[in-house]
Amino acid sequence: MTPEAPSPLPIPEIIRSPDYPRTLLDLEIHPPVLADLLAALKGDQTYYLDRICIMEGLTTATLDESGIPVWTETQTLRDKDPKEAMHMLFNQYEAGKQVVRGEYNVLAEVLIYPDTIFLDEIVNQVVKTEKGTLPGRRLEPGRLIRMMTYSLSTDCGYVLLHELEHSFQLKLMMHPPPSTPRDLLHHCLEQWAQSKILNPQLADLAYRAVSVKPLISDQQLLRLYDIARERYRLSQGKS
Repeated sequence: MTPEAPSPLPIPEIIRSPDYPRTLLDLEIHPPVLADLLAALKGDQTYYLDRICIMEGLTTATLDESGIPVWTETQTLRDKDPKEAMHMLFNQYEAGKQVVRGEYNVLAEVLIYPDTIFLDEIVNQVVKTEKGTLPGRRLEPGRLIRMMTYSLSTDCGYVLLHELEHSFQLKLMMHPPPSTPRDLLHHCLEQWAQSKILNPQLADLAYRAVSVKPLISDQQLLRLYDIARERYRLSQGKS
């Protein structure tokens, strides 16, 4: 008798929130590669994931005394100039907020915020350049969008992979081991998810599961770099 083929993994619904229109970055998730990624992650684990929501907008979180996000806030970027969006991000930093690139919630949803990823990636590159950990490079019009597209594809893939791993941790989130400090559990869950990025097979699948398209021009992108540099230097007491 021929053994039955294993049932295919259920693929979560992929939806785009109508509340936050695409403003800075268009993100698409490809179901066939997503299926391969989930299968590679699953092993003998059970995952809880009904949908993946692409949530445009600038999203930040307030932290509690242990450094755990306790309140998430999304600000729409509808009809806002990209320069205003970058200033909004730095205003949130200065208010002690943490950027939220993606999250998994107890409704079995993965939420991904591509506009936030876009703005935060610019800031990260500027900070690394200013600190000397990333070589300074000439930001040439005509090439910058192509360079950023690769970086953003990697970033969005990593965020997807990180949050998918959390979908295997729902039982642990809901029923943690007795006497386990909340901050220790949070730290362990984050480290387990982050460790998946170090797996070359998973990282490659995550990269191929997404495609991105910046929705602004090279000149607008150059201006965002300038604003990020100016705001960062001001925060460091530099002119």
